[in-house]
Amino acid sequence: MKKAGITAVIASQEKLPSLLRIVERGQCPDFKHIILLPLQPFDKKPAKEVKVETKAVTIWSFEQVEKLGAEKKHPPCPPSPDDIFTLCFTSGTTGVPKGAILTHRNMVSAVSAAYEHGMQPHPEDVHISFLPLAHVFERLNMGVFTACGAAIAFSRGDTTLLMEDIEEAKPTIFIGVPRLFNRVYDKVLANVESGGAVKRALFNRGLTSKLDALNRDGTVTHALWDRLVFSKVAARMGGRCRLMVTGSAPIGGEVLRFLRVAFACNVIEGYGQTESASLTTINPIWDQKSVGSVGVPVPCCEIKLVDVPEMNYTAKDVINGVPCPRGEIWVRGPNVFQGYWNDPEQTAEALAPGGWLRSGDIGMWLPDGTLKIIDRKKHIFKLAQGEYIAPEKVENVYQRCKYVAQCFIYGDSLKPWLVAVVVPDEEALQEWAKQNKVQVTGGLKELIKHPAVKPLIEAEMQQVAKEAKLNGFEQARAVHLHPDPFTVENGLLTPTFKLKREAAKKAFAKEIADMYAQIEAQEKANKPAIKAKL
Repeated sequence: MKKAGITAVIASQEKLPSLLRIVERGQCPDFKHIILLPLQPFDKKPAKEVKVETKAVTIWSFEQVEKLGAEKKHPPCPPSPDDIFTLCFTSGTTGVPKGAILTHRNMVSAVSAAYEHGMQPHPEDVHISFLPLAHVFERLNMGVFTACGAAIAFSRGDTTLLMEDIEEAKPTIFIGVPRLFNRVYDKVLANVESGGAVKRALFNRGLTSKLDALNRDGTVTHALWDRLVFSKVAARMGGRCRLMVTGSAPIGGEVLRFLRVAFACNVIEGYGQTESASLTTINPIWDQKSVGSVGVPVPCCEIKLVDVPEMNYTAKDVINGVPCPRGEIWVRGPNVFQGYWNDPEQTAEALAPGGWLRSGDIGMWLPDGTLKIIDRKKHIFKLAQGEYIAPEKVENVYQRCKYVAQCFIYGDSLKPWLVAVVVPDEEALQEWAKQNKVQVTGGLKELIKHPAVKPLIEAEMQQVAKEAKLNGFEQARAVHLHPDPFTVENGLLTPTFKLKREAAKKAFAKEIADMYAQIEAQEKANKPAIKAKL
């Protein structure tokens, strides 16, 4: 608000106390108006209307503003391509969020490219919007669906009610992030696992048959198995989904293949960032066999890979005798942003001469011409012995574990080990407790205290790390189990559901110190005693 010079905020009733605190502290001198949205009758716990008297700002009801607009009509003022469309603030995972300047040219380029490469809604399609509208990915979706005349159903904003909203909306196109799709994958498999031997056998036979067909010719439907088995799975997403789109973070190949066959629909993955108006590459909708890449460059931009010698990535890299150019992904085109609002220093870091955007991501060209994201330059850190660590990569591996809901990986540059803070999956652990006749009351907080739980989770993490071929230095040497999820409300996630690393480091400072002390004690105990010879 301060950086953008905001004068007015449209807000729901529950945000009013926070806004008034900003006014009282004088943090945003330009802030003069609050427009309150009406109470939402469908909420489980509707907010109470707040009566406030203050001279510092003017508080308007939404109805008052509508009435003023009807009384004082203004002629239309269409934008030009280079007018600012929005200041879209980045997530702020490692620092203060920056306001990316996106023009109408930027957004129209990205919307057109998304449509050209497979996101082609029809007027009868329905999209359910549940990603934050502060997220450029969802802003792009709004553009695509509005341009095509499709329907948009807005969720109520409560994640615990999302499945109810999906059932009501019955979306035909479902757009989400890997974090959600991973949970769907885990829940479906957990449901099958607890359903008895016959149900498991039938599901596994159908899954194997459909995966064979997918790998053979890209087919995602099957007349028999879809009717017998997978129609029940598809019903979880409303039963009529024809296309799923994932982006914002990497998704595992196993999950991608599963979504294609279990929901009997096309699933495509895209790649981009705020600074490229959300879109840089996307998988063509007609290619459902491939996994592991984020597709080809969209028509509105060009991409080149720039050597990162300190991480041993170059254009001349060869893997198993095959040339595999690797490097930092640089992007140029009409979708690339104009810079950061009132921040020339950060703008100069992001934009290279010639209009190239430095993405901060490491990519590799595959032999078929598609791009694969293999590392992260932005969030890497170095351990004491010189190894570079990409924490997001490690966290994504550990979050494949059945018993892991969320994971925060931390490494101290003065120490040679990684440590992990893990929020276990309560539903999976409760099922384990039931199967093993473990009597625990009090929910997850009490369950993680059981002596068998931590070894159980650590063993699964080690197994998954081995399957993913993580190097020894990429694996967590110590684990702390935490009962409370990382959320936007407790300050550990950004509004786009990305981990705020500095906030997590601060919140778990004591636990991190304890884990390192534990490792050092183990190391000391394992070292043989040295007797000096005189």
